[in-house]
Amino acid sequence: MKTLIAAMVIAPLLLAGALPASAAPSTQVAATADDGKADRASYSDQARKELLDWRRKLQATADQGKAEGQQASAAASAELNLAWAKADTAAHKLEVAGAADWDMTKAAYEASSHDLADTWHRIYPGDR
Repeated sequence: MKTLIAAMVIAPLLLAGALPASAAPSTQVAATADDGKADRASYSDQARKELLDWRRKLQATADQGKAEGQQASAAASAELNLAWAKADTAAHKLEVAGAADWDMTKAAYEASSHDLADTWHRIYPGDR
């Protein structure tokens, strides 16, 4: 009889002690999901900073050309502006991409960013 009473008293305590352990995996999964979201946000911020740098570089080059009386060809300017616009659009998509489409969106941004850099280096080969 004493063991039955002891079991009835101890069992709920053991079960109560087990609850936090069973809750830990869901907390860990939530933390992992938050880490992934934070990583995506960090990458998006970095992409935005890179595009701002490109925008400044394009504007400075245009301003310098105007000051020196040199105009880049209209085709070259249009090509650079188009490459920048594509990279900018891809960067905006990074900001709203979810986990399911993140890899595809990131790859599209990286491709457009590389295209912008390639376009720049083709037009201004001495500026690496």
